[in-house]
Amino acid sequence: MDDARARYRDLAERYAAAMDAADPEALLALFAPGGALVVRNASGRELVTVSDDRLAAFPRLLGRTYRSTLHHVTTQVLDGEHGTTWCVAHHVTPDWTLETMGVRYADTLAGGRFARREATALWVKVEPLPKTGLRFDEVVQEELT
Repeated sequence: MDDARARYRDLAERYAAAMDAADPEALLALFAPGGALVVRNASGRELVTVSDDRLAAFPRLLGRTYRSTLHHVTTQVLDGEHGTTWCVAHHVTPDWTLETMGVRYADTLAGGRFARREATALWVKVEPLPKTGLRFDEVVQEELT
């Protein structure tokens, strides 16, 4: 992997980590001054465009909405200052509903940061999430306590 692709991968993974941690400072550090995040739903309709202070509010809102999130960066293509990243994002609601979605990010980069990141939901799956522990949890309790 060349240096530009490695830096782009790192940027996308740091974005996912900032969202999962609901960390506004970490997210802001990934965007160039005046950079914007555009969010579209699965029908392609634009829900919001945020930048500056409103961009900082986005991960806090995500953290207040969900018990936890886990964003998996998958495929990436980079062509100069334009890139596309695909992601599978898992969101657990307070009532233990799992919202899983495929996301495509169309990115414009500037100075190694996002100048514009357009997030489009490609599909959404919603299902109940059982509140059961792992079998390993039981074994640890039996064997090590």
